[in-house]
Amino acid sequence: MSSLSRVVTWLEAIADRANPILVKETRQALKSRQFVLTFLIVLIACWIGFAVVAIAPNVYYGAEGGSMLIVYCAILAFPLMLIVPYTAYRSLAAEQEDNTYDLLSITTLTTGQIVTGKLGSAVVQILVYLSAVSPCIAFAFLLRGIDALTIAVLLVYFGLASLGLSMLALLAGTVAKARYTQVILSVLLILGLALAFFLSISLVGWACSFNKAIPSCLPLGIGLATWLFLRSTQRLLR
Repeated sequence: MSSLSRVVTWLEAIADRANPILVKETRQALKSRQFVLTFLIVLIACWIGFAVVAIAPNVYYGAEGGSMLIVYCAILAFPLMLIVPYTAYRSLAAEQEDNTYDLLSITTLTTGQIVTGKLGSAVVQILVYLSAVSPCIAFAFLLRGIDALTIAVLLVYFGLASLGLSMLALLAGTVAKARYTQVILSVLLILGLALAFFLSISLVGWACSFNKAIPSCLPLGIGLATWLFLRSTQRLLR
């Protein structure tokens, strides 16, 4: 048996033992038109941002790393702060709309498996977007004006912040049972995600404009909040 066949067999064994909700939601999310369109927009925006910075007159003489970092962080924040959390909300709210959550509740799946499966789908999307934009953000370090530690902390921040917002969106999805409640929660969630998006861009701009280091404890605090959201969501589903 070749090495490739062994790897394929190993991956199939992992898929068979994986959370069925995770497998279902991940396949459904990655094959959706929304994900494909959003991913293409992100890639095109990365190329446009690189072209704009490359033709700037000061790029060869000044430290333009901060400007490039703001542009790419804005591109990264769009799917992580807006698209992924709202998709997580809709994945759970759709169970309430289609009355399929009752079918899930009578299976052998626990509430923890349901929540972590849907959260795992959001994590996969977060990793895909990070893998696409992270090289562009790392390239900003070569243009000077920003240190590597700030870039690393920002990447961790965006990943954990998106995870925390996805948890909050799942929490909202458990509350949305009636049609009018879903409309109200959808509007409030979109406004909250938009606020988180602009606050994140403001944080990056503050760090770049005033040459301030972002506190390293920020990702730790977001990770703690993410864990609290996870526990709250599991309790509401019980």
